Amino acid sequence: MPNLEIDVEPGKCDEAYAYIADYQWQGLYVYGFAEDRMWRFKHNFFSFEPRYGRFNIAGQQFVWNDGLFSLAVGALNKDTGDRPVYLHAMAAISEIVVPNSVLKNETLARSGEDHYAERFRHLGSRGPNTHSSSHAFDEKTGVLFYAEVNRNAIGCWNSAQEFHAENHGIVHLDNENMIYPADLTIDNDSVLWVISNRLPIWIYSKLNTTDFNYRIWRQSTEKSIDGTICA
Repeated sequence: MPNLEIDVEPGKCDEAYAYIADYQWQGLYVYGFAEDRMWRFKHNFFSFEPRYGRFNIAGQQFVWNDGLFSLAVGALNKDTGDRPVYLHAMAAISEIVVPNSVLKNETLARSGEDHYAERFRHLGSRGPNTHSSSHAFDEKTGVLFYAEVNRNAIGCWNSAQEFHAENHGIVHLDNENMIYPADLTIDNDSVLWVISNRLPIWIYSKLNTTDFNYRIWRQSTEKSIDGTICA
């Protein structure tokens, strides 16, 4: 399922915002807690990338056209007071970024796409076969972690580096015990949690009911990136 990302500063829970990805209709919904209202952004960047709609997971080959699927709030820019919000479609290998001040602006959202389209920026490609279901940013290390479904892996990018494919690394890869890492999150102690569920096998084939089809993987973010390009 697409993730729901909460954007809130410490001690300011009454000013929280929720970012909700709509992969089917390719929209981005924002709920403002203080306003108690929701508004919607639309953009062509929220669409899937047709060249990357084919998946090959655990011997199952299929085509998905899932659009915007995951959002992750990055580090605070002390000069502007903004945080970058990283986002991407599932059937894609591109990463997009937008300042969170844009998403928090209900008036801007309701004024129409022409008024905010250029604020969404294409960061670049993560590299071949890096389709990602969910991703999360770790404040402690400054690293963005990805659940990479097509590689049965956890990917990473250090936000202090340029966003290029060669600056993306692999934290963990396991074609047996991490088939389809569907969800990824980081807790308040900077521990990375990933759940895999073999969903494509269940949809297109048949699960082995005597095997473990759901698995949870965890590791501290610092230890996860040790020895990778993301350290």
